[in-house]
Amino acid sequence: MAFLNQLKIGTRLSVGFPLQTALSLAGPPLGLRGIHQLRDDARELGGRQAELLLLTQAWQRSIESNAVRALVAIYTTDPAMQQTIQREMADTSAFVTPRIARIEELLVAPEAKALLETIKQQRATYTSTRAALLKRHQAGEDVAAEIHSKVLPASRQYL
Repeated sequence: MAFLNQLKIGTRLSVGFPLQTALSLAGPPLGLRGIHQLRDDARELGGRQAELLLLTQAWQRSIESNAVRALVAIYTTDPAMQQTIQREMADTSAFVTPRIARIEELLVAPEAKALLETIKQQRATYTSTRAALLKRHQAGEDVAAEIHSKVLPASRQYL
């Protein structure tokens, strides 16, 4: 600071004005860069993230629906109703599978991809346990307790 006080006023002004001009010219491009980044982030949230949200919500509703259908299939004694319910569960699973593939395409972060792999493993456990118990039920075995002890907890974990 003492250095500046030793300079004449003309020298200070000839250094100060160009410095002020340079700073003034550097500000708007930096601000525009920030605005463009904000615009890109908004597009990201409005596009990919919104699609991910919709896909995961549809997936969650499907899990909930099939968990209820599994309970109904166990407690109904009508074979035609059981077949209808199992067909609906299969249709729901078929509905979910391409959505999971699309979610996989949309995920970027390695942590998110690893989490999806864990969820897919939980899904495989849930669906195979449910299918095995329903098959045993169709064979005449009482599996109601196992539905409550295995399938419902697996569906909650999977959710």
